Amino acid sequence: MKTLSFILLLFFSTTCFANDIDKLQTNEDVYNFLVKKVSRKFKDNPPLDDSAKTIDTAKYGRNKFFKVDLDNNGLTDLIIYGLRNFLVVFDNGKKDYVIRYLDRGTFLSNTATLISIDTLSFPKQIIIQQSEKSKQQIDTLIFKFNSFIEYNPKPTTDFAFNKIKFKTDQCFGECPIFELTINSDRTATYKAIRFNEETGNFKGTIPTKEFDELISLLKYLQLEKLNNEYAVNWTDDQTVTTEIEFNGKTKVISDYGKIGTFGLSRLYSKLFYWCKLIEWTE
Repeated sequence: MKTLSFILLLFFSTTCFANDIDKLQTNEDVYNFLVKKVSRKFKDNPPLDDSAKTIDTAKYGRNKFFKVDLDNNGLTDLIIYGLRNFLVVFDNGKKDYVIRYLDRGTFLSNTATLISIDTLSFPKQIIIQQSEKSKQQIDTLIFKFNSFIEYNPKPTTDFAFNKIKFKTDQCFGECPIFELTINSDRTATYKAIRFNEETGNFKGTIPTKEFDELISLLKYLQLEKLNNEYAVNWTDDQTVTTEIEFNGKTKVISDYGKIGTFGLSRLYSKLFYWCKLIEWTE
């Protein structure tokens, strides 16, 4: 009787957590799912193509899709290693789907090659090689901080944060130009220079939850191992400079193209977002 109860419980648990992604079996299934439930933009730009002249027979070759719960929320996510792009569709529940690209940079110019997917590890890992990086560099990514980030098995616990200064410069276009400084007491200053929603000098306070997430991210980034300079090989992009004071020292990172690492990209997006999130006063 106990065995039967266990089987029934397992059956209903599996049924409850099954989602639309679990049902996908063919490229056509994926196409219909993307167009009908994720975004109409895929209608004329399907990432998978059954008419491809060459077939990549490798297990993790191009023009394939994989079903894995990457964010460990109990719902299967969709990894698409397409002929055109490399992306992941996350199922947040209640028909809420979010797209994350593994290709990055302006016009997704930094393409990623899928090496493998480790579904047995915790957290689950995607192993890639980026076109803008050395062919010898392999990146192991996990989904953390609501983004893909390089896996760090031993985040630092010895981290005394003092200040972070973030500065952006101009690009060919209307990239926001500003300077943002955040102190250890959560106070912040914001100098909006050009192409922002406002212009001038402002003061504000970072919400506790947002600030704690920043500290957790900085602890995870292995700051000492990051390069002092990063740059993409295309032109007319924006440079961001990040100066972090911690543990009595200062780390300065200049990043032309804003994709030095996945972890840094997550940091940048958070700081850009705060320019709009915080209630600034003059």
